Amino acid sequence: MIGSTADDRIEISRAAGARNAEMKRGADRFEIEPRDLMAIERELDARRDGSQVVGFFHSHPDAPARPSVTDLEMARGLFDVTRAFYVYAIARVSAGGFEEISYWRLAEELGGFVELNAAASAG
Repeated sequence: MIGSTADDRIEISRAAGARNAEMKRGADRFEIEPRDLMAIERELDARRDGSQVVGFFHSHPDAPARPSVTDLEMARGLFDVTRAFYVYAIARVSAGGFEEISYWRLAEELGGFVELNAAASAG
């Protein structure tokens, strides 16, 4: 997710896709392809409009739109490298399609997530 941050507000302006680098368990695990993320970061640097990667999204097929233990491990690992508190959007999908989405941020003590309030606006 690409956007900007100001004060305690995070604005998501668009999403950019990335391939799943997880080869063994790609059906139920994800790992963002590093080259895709690097290309997105380069594009944002070239734009020089203040846009940045503010978070990541993924789906939970036939499962709640809540962070899993695996999501927590991945978020902690990313925090260890970046020291950034990203937004994590999780969509619940089923055979019928999209069902719900929730937004989370790694808690400051890194022991779990806190759910974020989300407000949508047309723009």
